[in-house]
Amino acid sequence: MQIAICPLPRVKRSLRLISFARFSANLAFSDRSDQASPPIKEGEVDMNKSNDSEVGNHTTQPWNKGKLVGSKPPLRPKHVWAIRARLQLKGRPRDLALFNLAIDSKLRGCDVVHLKKVDVAPQGCAADRVSVRQRKTRQSVRFEMTELTRQAIGNYLLRLCCDSNPYLFPGRRLGEHLSTRQYARLLLRLASHDRP
Repeated sequence: MQIAICPLPRVKRSLRLISFARFSANLAFSDRSDQASPPIKEGEVDMNKSNDSEVGNHTTQPWNKGKLVGSKPPLRPKHVWAIRARLQLKGRPRDLALFNLAIDSKLRGCDVVHLKKVDVAPQGCAADRVSVRQRKTRQSVRFEMTELTRQAIGNYLLRLCCDSNPYLFPGRRLGEHLSTRQYARLLLRLASHDRP
């Protein structure tokens, strides 16, 4: 009785050859470590030994050492007012309107940047109450804007009067809204100045 031996595919065979070559190279290297090596001069490192204490000054620091990673605590009212005051003093109406609208609406970032001028200011001035359909849950959310937010949006819309983009916060490309990544960068920059 003959047994048919199926040859291995070339990929598996080549992987086995590579792993065998690595194993034999490691074996040959370990054989050489028994031999006497030349004496090490002062200040040099023995490459045959993998002792971390000899490396000393060549340690790398993790990228997140000393940084607050993960979910951040919510902004306190004093931080919100400090950010608003700083944006007003710097004369940045878009950022002030964006920040105030985000605080009042409590919408996700993708929903805030996707707002259109018609949603917030149907007759050219900011409305008291706004109804928006969320993109993630498809549920309609109704929120009320404070007087400060309406003023900020009104001042911002005066600067946008000749812009043909339908979005309240236009992006760099024609006819597109501000990206959520840019929105996140902006909020991170604003919040990092006023946190302890």
